[in-house]
Amino acid sequence: IIDPNSEEFTSGIQFFINSTDQSNEGIHFRYQWEETYEILVPYPSSWDWDRETEVPFARDTLIGICYGVENSSRILISKSESPGIVSEFPVRFVASGKQQLRTHYSINVKQMSIDQDTFEYFRRLKQNNEESGSLFDRQQGPITGNIQNVSNPDNNALGYFEVAGVSEKRAFFRANKLDPPFKTPTFLYDCLESEIIASSVDSIGYYMRFYNYDLNIYFIQVNAFLPPVAFLVNKECSECIEYASTQKPDFWID
Repeated sequence: IIDPNSEEFTSGIQFFINSTDQSNEGIHFRYQWEETYEILVPYPSSWDWDRETEVPFARDTLIGICYGVENSSRILISKSESPGIVSEFPVRFVASGKQQLRTHYSINVKQMSIDQDTFEYFRRLKQNNEESGSLFDRQQGPITGNIQNVSNPDNNALGYFEVAGVSEKRAFFRANKLDPPFKTPTFLYDCLESEIIASSVDSIGYYMRFYNYDLNIYFIQVNAFLPPVAFLVNKECSECIEYASTQKPDFWID
């Protein structure tokens, strides 16, 4: 498939919109989407480290499960052949290897029924934004919306005020439920089990300082006959709070 973001051939998952509403006479539609996806680190840290006392303590907040959020940035518009009916409109493409589809994914799509003038405004804006910029592109004139600068009418105001009927729908997808040809993306970083450091609890401080505190305590193994052993992992593989939020969305379904 052609990735709309890079315009290069690539594999991935394409999400389509099918919409049927016989009571809706509109044939022009605009779309926006918001996606939320779960991030699971390979070695979630369950212990924290106090630099002053050099004592490990159990975490109150789990940092191994996070939720990333992305929003649509491209102009998505469609014109239907039949009023109120949209068939297989490509609303979102996620390329293979992206973290969105590694575990659990949700997308919420808003469909706005717009009039012809609004559709024409966004069509021209989309065309202007997505032209390649070569010498052979058709030259665009100024794109005028329905907003005016009342204090200076000669000064072109950017933007468009629109009133639209809005409907929305959310869907959830799991990587292990997708078609078998889909290859589940790997984690953002190479997290090898061989790189886990096994240390006595008394030596945790030494390793923390040696690695400039870029480590987390994965877990501490307690044995009745041997001293406890701490397993240390780099932060990239044991916490996700650097690039996403640990706050689970209210709508999330496990």
